[in-house]
Amino acid sequence: MLLKRIARGRKLGPPLNVELALVESRIADLFFRTGKRRLLHIEIQTWNAQNMAVRSGVYALLAAEKFDVDYVDQVVLYAGRGKMKMRDRLDIGAVKVRFRLINVDEISAAELLRSENPVDWVIAMLGRNGTKMLKTILRRILALPMERRLLAQLMALSGLRGLSEWAGPLK
Repeated sequence: MLLKRIARGRKLGPPLNVELALVESRIADLFFRTGKRRLLHIEIQTWNAQNMAVRSGVYALLAAEKFDVDYVDQVVLYAGRGKMKMRDRLDIGAVKVRFRLINVDEISAAELLRSENPVDWVIAMLGRNGTKMLKTILRRILALPMERRLLAQLMALSGLRGLSEWAGPLK
């Protein structure tokens, strides 16, 4: 009687194996606190991952537990070469996932370089005409006290655009 009510009248198949064991490490790209119990999560995606909505949901749940937050705002920055085709939501009943999808190639690198935030400067390389502005981006980052950390981020991002050869002499 109770099981039938819980299933809302739907016919139930046989019980499934309940073991959902999973041992893995998830490493997200960026998290920022935006309030006492709020986070901003940014992922940089270089291909159209059909499972991006599921991954975003997993990241949000894991981050909510780890950082003890009630709200996770999620953004996926698409830095791929082809047209962005990922879904920005998932609705599997009681669980709903939504995030913003932004195609970085539609943002001018010059616009990002006008920002006061050095993270925007690093992302500028992925923006429209960003590869043409690498020297400017690098000069700005090297002038900062935390240049090594940002330089490492820049070097990692350069691989996304096939530009890792320019970073060799900097290692």
